[in-house]
Amino acid sequence: MLALPQSKIVAFHGFMGVGADVEPFVDACGLDIDIEAPDLIGHGSFQCDDPVEYSLDAQLEYWSVKIPKGSVLIGYSMGGRLALQFACRYPDHLSGLVLIGATPGIEDPDERARRQKWDASQAERIRELGIEGFYNEWQRLPIIATQERIDPDIRSKMKANRLTQSIEGLANSMIHFGTGTMPDCWDALPTLSLPILLMVGEEDAKYRGIASRMMDRLPGDSAESAIISNAGHCVHLESMSESAITLKLWLKRHFS
Repeated sequence: MLALPQSKIVAFHGFMGVGADVEPFVDACGLDIDIEAPDLIGHGSFQCDDPVEYSLDAQLEYWSVKIPKGSVLIGYSMGGRLALQFACRYPDHLSGLVLIGATPGIEDPDERARRQKWDASQAERIRELGIEGFYNEWQRLPIIATQERIDPDIRSKMKANRLTQSIEGLANSMIHFGTGTMPDCWDALPTLSLPILLMVGEEDAKYRGIASRMMDRLPGDSAESAIISNAGHCVHLESMSESAITLKLWLKRHFS
């Protein structure tokens, strides 16, 4: 058994997902420890009408009292952005950090402004098309399309969860916590001294590049990266076996 501090792993899901998305990966890992996979604001059961609560500061403050100190925090995509920002804001709160297809944000102001406009346009598409229409459109994005290789039973449950999402919850998340709105934390990376694992799919060229840049800035004695074969952006479900082995070996090296 892994002797994790507080015996707790917390996992943050991606945009349009829910905490239950991580369950098949947890099962594949076979970890005999407590894993919490909550819904993030605007998703699943965590609904809120106040746009202020979707801001980075509000979310970080909320999770600072929900996540036990000493936890290992895992984050995928949108959840990875939140997990990384949490580690930067509360560097002594966590004992480890695992990022799956995550980014520290956009450094260039012009590029960030363009992304903010795109985020806003996607929020309008959610309102125009409704959840099912937007889901069908979202699934056609190249970065999402590789999820077709996820086991059909798992993918069917993911789709069912996505089709029950709230229009305003997703729209608020896109506008107030999109990559364009979120401040970048690139300059904080050299200060992170906790064990960090970056997981990225070999077919996810954009995030392979981001992970490479992150490794250049993260302390060399605390961070490592893993490129997962036969996977795009959603590596932990697209290539579940290799991802599970990678995570277990990393946990064993740092916490056994």
